Amino acid sequence: MGNCFAKAKINITDSKDTTPKNDVKSTTKTSMTNLEIQAEQSKKIDQYLRKEKERLELEDQDPKILILGSSDSGKSTFLKQLKILHGTGFSSEELKLSKMMLINNLLSICQRIISEINDEIIVSVYQLILDFCQSGTVNISIGLPDDVVLQIIRFWEDRMVKDTLKRLGDLIPATTSFFLDKFQTIVHPDYVLNHQDMLLFRSVTQTVSKSTFTIDTKTLHFFDVSGLKYHRKRWIPYFQHVNCILYVINLASYDQVLVEDGVTNRMRDALDLYSKIYHHDLLSRTDHILFFNKFDLYKIKIQQNPIKSYFTDFQGQPNSVSDGANYFQDLFKQFNKKGDRSVSVHLTCCTDTEVMKSIIISLTKSILNRRLDQITPT
Repeated sequence: MGNCFAKAKINITDSKDTTPKNDVKSTTKTSMTNLEIQAEQSKKIDQYLRKEKERLELEDQDPKILILGSSDSGKSTFLKQLKILHGTGFSSEELKLSKMMLINNLLSICQRIISEINDEIIVSVYQLILDFCQSGTVNISIGLPDDVVLQIIRFWEDRMVKDTLKRLGDLIPATTSFFLDKFQTIVHPDYVLNHQDMLLFRSVTQTVSKSTFTIDTKTLHFFDVSGLKYHRKRWIPYFQHVNCILYVINLASYDQVLVEDGVTNRMRDALDLYSKIYHHDLLSRTDHILFFNKFDLYKIKIQQNPIKSYFTDFQGQPNSVSDGANYFQDLFKQFNKKGDRSVSVHLTCCTDTEVMKSIIISLTKSILNRRLDQITPT
């Protein structure tokens, strides 16, 4: 036993003593190199964190605008204008997806109109459309079957169809006629949606999106959220992080009801919602911009549907565009009687790029001036 331990001890000693001296130097050199690499990496991490902190501090000074309003007020259309005027426009994927959604929407509208026609003979004429809507799939790369396209063209030329569309009124998007007039063009595989198509195409906002734009060399961050009634609780977490509320009102909605319940007047809902936003504790020092949107549709509608039929306290001239617009502006501005915060008002048509160009520049200057006041020590 003693010899065995002695032998093992000798072997260990021999192994240690026979290590070449130049290998020891190489190991030391490698260790030093590793330390230098770690130090360099640590230095880069520190630089990155310092730059990231500086970036966040600068971003914290950038104006942050929360876009709010009822569903179908035009919030998303305003963001599309920002993308066209101050962003990179629409990607090919966005255009393809929007085209597919648009065609599906138009097919659903055709199906809805047919279901409202109380004439079995007329309905049977358009059975092909119904069959395709129920079982067909849209492939924008090859287009729709020729017989379906021709059937929809004849369908849209039918006087009874247009009468039914008129009767459905606000239950159908106002831009339906625009797209059905050019249906054959839209469904062609080579057709790419243009800016006007994208502005008039409506898709319901379901999520929260953040968009950053540089306007006149200044950076602004816009947050868009769903305006659907059952999504409004999601807004609150964003209240404490924004400097400005951009509230969009559909001026042409004074004679409409909410899709969600079919009863509540849309303009009254927008007014009630704005009252809650204005008086919310987290927004007590937040500036407000009011967009009275869809001014173009409002000017047409007021000639047909008097405001007094829906708002009995209206005292202006029945068909006066300015009297009606001033009346609704006063309803919303009443909450700022003390004048304790900035509330600016714009009559807008978010689908009109030329008009929106000057409005966007104007509101940007206003937002930046107010933000400068907020971050500059007094």
